[in-house]
Amino acid sequence: MFLTLWSQVIDLNPVHCYDYRLYAYLSLDAIVSFYSIVRWVLSRQALIGLLMVTLFLVFRGSEEAVSVLLGSLIGFLPNLYLATRIGIRNPAKTSRQVLRAFYSGVAVKLLMTAVLFAVVLNVPNVRFVPLLAGFVPVVWVYWFALLVRGADWK
Repeated sequence: MFLTLWSQVIDLNPVHCYDYRLYAYLSLDAIVSFYSIVRWVLSRQALIGLLMVTLFLVFRGSEEAVSVLLGSLIGFLPNLYLATRIGIRNPAKTSRQVLRAFYSGVAVKLLMTAVLFAVVLNVPNVRFVPLLAGFVPVVWVYWFALLVRGADWK
């Protein structure tokens, strides 16, 4: 999702990628729209994670609620990392450098997700189904944002 949105923020015309700096391509409206979408996704991911934890705490008990919390964090923390990585802007960067940073950020995000799953699955008393019950809805928010991208995000 971030690549789709980021490509709308930056003009990726290869003729100009080498000649001009990134700030020549950025429009204020595109930047504001992009960051409002990022904020929307992160805030909804956190809310859905907390909702799932609360539901499991009330109806299933604290042991399963902890598994849901860990699953929610596995879905949320890598996205938070990527959002902060994208959020660090340097106007002196070329669009090629920005895209390279984005791709490396996505790679780290995927690696981070895999490592978090590996670590959490080795924690005693973590149940797999509640773990997924926390992870999947948080990730769905990310995919839901792709579907409603044209809506007003402010």
